[in-house]
Amino acid sequence: MGKTGQRNELLDALKVLFAIGVVLAHYSFPGPLGEIMGSFGTVGVVVFFLIQGYQSRCEGPSQSQKLLRRAKRNSILFLSSFLLYLAFSLCEASALGLLNEYLLKANDYRTYLRLILLMDFDLFRCSHFWFLAALLLSYPFLYLIEAHPRSRRWFWMAIPFLLLTKMAVEMYESATIPPEWFDWHASGIFLWGGLPFSLLGNLLAHKEESLQKLNLYWLIAAFLAFESAFLTTSCLLAGSVDISIVFRIPSGVILFMLVLRYQGKRRFRPLAWYGRYSSVYVYVFHHIFGYSVLDINAYWIAFPAYFLDWVLPLLVLIASLALSFLIGGFVFCYRARQDKRLIR
Repeated sequence: MGKTGQRNELLDALKVLFAIGVVLAHYSFPGPLGEIMGSFGTVGVVVFFLIQGYQSRCEGPSQSQKLLRRAKRNSILFLSSFLLYLAFSLCEASALGLLNEYLLKANDYRTYLRLILLMDFDLFRCSHFWFLAALLLSYPFLYLIEAHPRSRRWFWMAIPFLLLTKMAVEMYESATIPPEWFDWHASGIFLWGGLPFSLLGNLLAHKEESLQKLNLYWLIAAFLAFESAFLTTSCLLAGSVDISIVFRIPSGVILFMLVLRYQGKRRFRPLAWYGRYSSVYVYVFHHIFGYSVLDINAYWIAFPAYFLDWVLPLLVLIASLALSFLIGGFVFCYRARQDKRLIR
């Protein structure tokens, strides 16, 4: 919500574009086009956490209970979709004749240590669930901030240290062959992979009046500079270190600040509706389509290279958008009925 109490439709509309970017980061087109589209998706992940923190702002401690309700709702989404992926991974392993190997890993305590410590959901074919887990784990901190306002400054003071940790971890992962317990999953640990951005979004929500006073043109210039540097470094390596994260984070933060300046003069109704009710499902379910096609390619039908390069990303994207539209429509109708009952 903005200062006027109206929902920021531009922010909702951007959720759709960011969700598409995430899909095209996981199933990318070849060459620079794929790098650019995938990079947009990684910026989107930063913005999604900022949105969570921004929308967690409460007018007073008495309203902080709404965060617990959101956490409950998101927990239901997490658990139900995880069970779906669990069933999918079991069926996939059985169909491919890998069920014994799957069960051995499922019975290994190290699998669950990695799941808890590193948010490693790879065995269950939902590696992207680190994002949902990080969102859930951020809610208790946001609740404390809103329920106990005096604690805010201590959480806000931790933001730069957590962001620097995120940068250091990700650059280290790109510079060396990390050990088993420090692979790419380490950069997604919620303590620095999600929490600092949620805390920053909360800080921006409480400082929104000050943000409105910032020079719009300087913000645009800063965003273009950081985004250009990010797109350039995401395709290059400085020595052996990927430094693109140094520009990715400010790109996402400044873009978010620009969107907060939106005053509602233009409408983005179709995209805003889709972003509000369906964008999360694009992210959650796209791997089911992608892994299914890749399994068919690996074990049954060898698709030509152009299909995997150009058709697969579009196929996964279209299927994910269609499914998420159906789920979002159902959620919208359900909430509308609930609201009517409350009015009666």
